[in-house]
This record gives sequence, C-alpha cells and structure tokens, in this order.
Amino acid sequence: MDSEPKYERMDTTSPGAGAKLPKATKKRIESLLKQGTPPAETAKLVAADPDTVREMRNNLADAGQLDMLAFKRRTAARLASFIDKSLQRLDNEVDDIPIGQLMLPTAIAIDKMEKLVDPAPTVQVKAELRISADDINKLLGFGSPVVDVTPPAEENTKG
Repeated sequence: MDSEPKYERMDTTSPGAGAKLPKATKKRIESLLKQGTPPAETAKLVAADPDTVREMRNNLADAGQLDMLAFKRRTAARLASFIDKSLQRLDNEVDDIPIGQLMLPTAIAIDKMEKLVDPAPTVQVKAELRISADDINKLLGFGSPVVDVTPPAEENTKG
C-alpha cells in the first residue's frame, strides 16, 4: 500500500504572502513557524493576519524550508499531553459529573478505546450501481424469452 498522498495541495497561496509586513515581523513569523509554533498562535504573537501566516507557512513548506512532518509530530505530542491532562482531570472529577452529561463522552471514550485496543485498519467502500430498463434489455438480448413470475394460485386468493 502506498503511503504517499496521491494528491497535492492546490496552490492557493500567493508567493508574496506577507510582503507588506515589516522585515522584522516576517523574520519573526518564519522563525516561530520553523520552531513548530502553530500558525494561529504565531499570528497572535506577532499581531498578524492568521491567513497571511498560514500562507507564509505553506510557502515555507513548498520551498522545503519547513519540515511539515516534524511540525505534525510536535503537534501530536502537544495533543497527547493535552489528552493525558484531560483524562486525569476527568478521572478525578467523574464522581461529581451528572450522569446525563457523561453518556456522550463515555460513548466516545468507548469508541476510541476500541480503536486503541484493536487498531486494525478499516476501509469503507461505497458502491452504487444504476441500471435502467434499457440496460437490462441489452443484457438479456433482443428477442430473448420474457420471464414472468406469477405467485401460486393459493396466494392470489388470500385477501
């Protein structure tokens, strides 16, 4: 199975993203992005437009100046830390949470636990077949005998 994506990100960024920003701000944004700071957080730190920062990140990645895999790994590590803290807090406070508020989170936790215990990959395939009467006639062939299915006589008299 090929692990490389089959499709590339559409080029929707402008090569001049951040061109209107002061050089010091651009350098600060690039530095923060290369350190793995998320674009939204970077935008807040430098008071820049988040879309501009995202475009700058995409341009850096396209130019090979930003290791997106390392960025994703750091983000995954941050999420793991968040989840660990959340689960600890939930475990400590679960006795004080009303049962009505626990039903959905419990169902989600059960689903996630099943994925962790049995991480077998699953593939869902949806297939649709549309066939018309003309298609059926072509499959049967012109002049083929007509198949007529009539129910037995005793079923016709029931009512």
